[in-house]
Amino acid sequence: MKCSQTWVKTSTGEFYGPRIGALCAINPSQDTPVLPLLFGGGQERNLRPGTENTPMIAGLGKAAELVCNNLKAYSNHMEDVRDYLEDQLQVTMLLCKL
Repeated sequence: MKCSQTWVKTSTGEFYGPRIGALCAINPSQDTPVLPLLFGGGQERNLRPGTENTPMIAGLGKAAELVCNNLKAYSNHMEDVRDYLEDQLQVTMLLCKL
């Protein structure tokens, strides 16, 4: 997949992963510097100190796998929800143009 963004950040709870996790992806073809917030240890390419949370990483990976495997069904469901919302808005708000 091609991505033109420099940074992509999401909470893992957004795609049914562990609620206290986050994912930050950085486009390697960009020259944006990434500086550590804290210093110590060499975890995460020297960007932060501390022990890596292996269960969180595994949970994030599994959640991403499940989303990818069910993306078409999820997309269809969201289209149905959108269509229902539009229909209800038009019924209840006669002057509403979508």
